[in-house]
Amino acid sequence: MFHADRTLDHWRWKYRDDPFGGTHISLVFASDGELVAHYAGYVVPFVDRREGHRPDFVGLHIGDTMTHPSYRHIGRGPTSLLARAVAHFYAHSSEQRVAFNYGFNTGNIQRFSVRFLRLQHLEDITAWTLGADAAMPREPSAYEIERVTEVSGEWDELFESAAVHYGVLVRRDARYVRWRYLECPDRHHRIYGVRLRGRLVGWGAFRPIDADQVCGDAFFERDHAQAAGPLIDHVRSTAPQAALTLWSPRRPAWWIETLTNLGFTAGPEPHDLALMAVPFLVQEPARDLVPGLFYSRGDGDLF
Repeated sequence: MFHADRTLDHWRWKYRDDPFGGTHISLVFASDGELVAHYAGYVVPFVDRREGHRPDFVGLHIGDTMTHPSYRHIGRGPTSLLARAVAHFYAHSSEQRVAFNYGFNTGNIQRFSVRFLRLQHLEDITAWTLGADAAMPREPSAYEIERVTEVSGEWDELFESAAVHYGVLVRRDARYVRWRYLECPDRHHRIYGVRLRGRLVGWGAFRPIDADQVCGDAFFERDHAQAAGPLIDHVRSTAPQAALTLWSPRRPAWWIETLTNLGFTAGPEPHDLALMAVPFLVQEPARDLVPGLFYSRGDGDLF
């Protein structure tokens, strides 16, 4: 009935085993005990490295929301079962606890959420595509690419040194990368580190989705942004007939310059997805956070 394939291991990983805080799930039951509505979010750690701004805060990514088809006729708008689950979730998991709830959605759920659930449209998603016919390989490089199966303190060091050049973003340190990608039980992400003379200067997360190779996350030191080129070439060599796609807002400027130089072209996300948020401790995210916000597809649960 739920139009996504979710194993029990996936539910446990996403909600119970989130190292940043769990479990945040609100459920609605019928009088006979049948589960009829579900609304859930998982904790995501953020930092704001812009001068003069708050350094750390958390958001809740709203993931799996559903109502049993046989009960969708009960209530309308704010009295629907889903809206009741959301009201419970806001009261018990969001108010005075998180900066905002957020997600990437479209269509009917977006319109319903804006009208009845206080959701705000922050911006449309920009998709970047590198066609299968793009030139490769590039000139030989001193950067070394490695497949990653474990992360250590050097990933924390990379994040702390590089985050200032991004602004507002998810805390992509070792603990986050380990949980979000390496421990994910059913998505089989491929994580690659990029090194120069043994030092970690960047990394990326990839997996095939439909006919494309998808870069769900990438993080580099600004002074080594060009290292994205050898990484992209390496990944493309494993699937030379596939286009490579990723999400990125049009910031920071140095990262957009890097994508453009690599041959990526920008366009609307094919499903008209948008970044949406419900503000709590940060009451004006569009004004206070978005101008410095960096995000990727991996910051949601669509990767």
